[in-house]
Amino acid sequence: MQYKIIFFSIYLTILTFYLPDIANAHLGEHESIQLLTEKISKDDKNADLYLERGQQHRLAGHFDLAIIDFMKAENLDPENNLFDLYIGQLFLDFGWYISSEYYLNKFLIYSPGNVTALISLGRALSYQKKGKEAVVIYSKVLKIVPIPSPEFYNEMADAYLINNDYTGALNILDSGIENLGNNTFLQEKAIEIELENELYQDALSRLDRLEEYSPQKEKWLYLKGQIFESFGRIDEARESYVSALKILLERPPNKRKISALVELEKEIKESLARLSQK
Repeated sequence: MQYKIIFFSIYLTILTFYLPDIANAHLGEHESIQLLTEKISKDDKNADLYLERGQQHRLAGHFDLAIIDFMKAENLDPENNLFDLYIGQLFLDFGWYISSEYYLNKFLIYSPGNVTALISLGRALSYQKKGKEAVVIYSKVLKIVPIPSPEFYNEMADAYLINNDYTGALNILDSGIENLGNNTFLQEKAIEIELENELYQDALSRLDRLEEYSPQKEKWLYLKGQIFESFGRIDEARESYVSALKILLERPPNKRKISALVELEKEIKESLARLSQK
C-alpha cells in the first residue's frame, strides 16, 4: 500500500501542474458543475463545495478533476471523512480496487453502518475475487436494510459464486425471492445457477412456479422443453415446445414483432423440427 500512496502523491502533483489544461477540457460540460464552480469562486474555502463538485466530476467520468477536488476538500477540512468515502467510490468506478478498499475501510471506521460504503466495499472485494470477505460485508448490509433491491441479492449471490458456493448463492436468492415476492430477475438467476450445477429437477420446479405468475410463459415453457430434451424425455419436451408456441402465437401480431419474440418463435419451431427427426 505504501508504494500506492507514493504513486498517488506523484500523480496528484502532475495533475495539479496541468490543472488549467484539464479544467478547460472538461468544465462547462455539465450545468451542475458550472454552478458549483461559480459558488466556489465566491467561497473558495468551503470544503463541502469541493466535495460536491468532486462527486459531480466522478459521476461525469472526470477522474482527474474529481481527485483534485477531493484533495482540496481534505486540505480545507481534514476532519471530514466523507473524503474517504468519495475517493473510495472514485477508485471503485475506475478499477483501482485495492485503493478503493483501503479508503472505504478507512471511512467505515467512523461510519460502520453506512450502507453506501458497505455496498461499495463489497463490490471492491468482489472485483478482487475476495468472495468470502465480500459476503461478510454484504451480510452487514442485510442487518441494516431488511429488504434491499433485487440487484443487491444478485450481487451477493455473485460473491458466493466467486468461491463456487452455489448453495450459498441459491440460499440468498431464495431469501430475496421470499422478501420481495416472486421476483423474475432473481428466479432467472437461480435457474441459471441450478442448470450450471446440474440441479435439473430444482430448475424444473422453479420454472413451474415462474410459469404460474410470469407473463412470459412461453419463455419458461421453452426452457423446460430444452431441459426435458437434454434428458431424452422427448414427449415432455415436445409438449412444452407446443405449449410455448401456442401461447406465443396467441399474442397480438404487433406484439409478436418484438425481436426477442421473433427469435423465440424461430427457436421453438427449430426445436420442434429437431424432435420430429427423433
